[in-house]
Amino acid sequence: MSETPLWTQIVLSSSFAGAFFTFLGQLVIRMWDSRKEKKKLFEQHSHVYLNIAEELENFAKACNSRIYNIDSCLEEMYETYSTEPFSRLAPRPTFNFPLMIDLPATFVAEMNNLKKEFENTCDWLCEVSAYCDEDAAWDYEKEMLICFGLKTCKVSSEIRKNINVCCGITDDYYNNISKLFQERYENFISGKDVNVIPVLEKDGSSTRDVEISFLDSPS
Repeated sequence: MSETPLWTQIVLSSSFAGAFFTFLGQLVIRMWDSRKEKKKLFEQHSHVYLNIAEELENFAKACNSRIYNIDSCLEEMYETYSTEPFSRLAPRPTFNFPLMIDLPATFVAEMNNLKKEFENTCDWLCEVSAYCDEDAAWDYEKEMLICFGLKTCKVSSEIRKNINVCCGITDDYYNNISKLFQERYENFISGKDVNVIPVLEKDGSSTRDVEISFLDSPS
């Protein structure tokens, strides 16, 4: 059996090497392009995440303001024996998230659940307000604002951490809401105050660290 000529071996090995390195070069280019596209997409999504974080911070700030306003109205009501001061109270804060259609479904679901939980608590509050006295009704309202104000601060902080941006200016109202929440919850677990909103009754869920699911990655 005759051996393959040397020049044929050289040609074949050169062709193989050329094809291999061409394939390798194309693979590297595709990987680089894919990484660039992924970074670009993450940057685009980061702007949406930041808008959501700011919306959560605005919500928490509005909760804190409404708590103070309710206390002021209660003081005026005790002095005047009239509920008229509450007619000047601004509406409850609401969530106004930007369009999240391109964000990971797990993240969108968590934001929708947060919004739905707040709406359900508002509905519950409307029901119990029909048969409890004025003081108790507004006390429930403040508990709701404390719980969701604290939770939205924590969620906002987690979002900012995930997209590597600076913290929002939430210290003032976060510290106040956190203090109020801890007082309420300690009263609840000690048995001093058993009438609390459903969210607060969930084993102090709002005091635990918040974990937000992100599928995006800049790498």
